[in-house]
Amino acid sequence: MLARSGFEVLGVDPSEQMIARAKEQDIEGLRVQFRIGDEGVLTPDSYDAIVCSSVIEYVREPDKLLQVFRASLRGAGILIISYSNNRSPCRSETSFTDYKNPFADPHHRGWSWRDFRRLMERNGFRCIAGPKFFDFHWRIDRFVSWLPLGILGIVAANKRDAP
Repeated sequence: MLARSGFEVLGVDPSEQMIARAKEQDIEGLRVQFRIGDEGVLTPDSYDAIVCSSVIEYVREPDKLLQVFRASLRGAGILIISYSNNRSPCRSETSFTDYKNPFADPHHRGWSWRDFRRLMERNGFRCIAGPKFFDFHWRIDRFVSWLPLGILGIVAANKRDAP
């Protein structure tokens, strides 16, 4: 979607299978590259925006990831990031059942909005939009995205010292 809007895009994923799936898209003529790797493939002061979706909750060292993102953004670059909302009633609902997700990562972590904002701030970001919450099982999030009901929250941020 970003490449079709005229942006140059670098997609990074540690999973060879996910990169292979990404390359199956019709991207001919678009400025898109895909790389297998982690945050180590990002170069300092090189990106106007970073989109990080459904990743940080699986990272063992979220502070390190955010520090790499901060160093990789140019000037007033924007970070758009989703996080796992541990205040979601859907998350609470599944925690009281016997269901065990076979794909669940033992390092999965969630945050309240307050704790996630603190994580962002301690790593040099200021939140400029959000959070908006989504992926709520009962689809009420279509109408009240400001309520912390959704499993995921999304935030836009930039460097605290950005103009």
